[in-house]
Amino acid sequence: KVLPVKLVKNRSFIVPQIGTLKKPSSKELRTYDTDHGMKLSLLTSIDYYRSYWNKMGVSEGVIVTAINGEEIYDVEDVERIMSERSAEDPLTIDLINKNGERERYSFRR
Repeated sequence: KVLPVKLVKNRSFIVPQIGTLKKPSSKELRTYDTDHGMKLSLLTSIDYYRSYWNKMGVSEGVIVTAINGEEIYDVEDVERIMSERSAEDPLTIDLINKNGERERYSFRR
């Protein structure tokens, strides 16, 4: 007996410093007036970063548009950028907040 199998690409990626990023809908991208980015679907569970994001007013639903200066369009972009950096390298995250404002955050170890 042969069973049909459908392979599905990974649709989310966990960036420890911010959380789980997933592909937003076209409508969500239009809402934020951008043609690229990944939606923050789940804020990180690492207390240090979570409290930082809460203090800065960043929450689930924002659109991360770039990591380390490179625009992101899909999970593969995020995987590639994160795999090319070492743990000691600085990390820059560009996002559009829920008010539609663009913000940039930088982290160093």
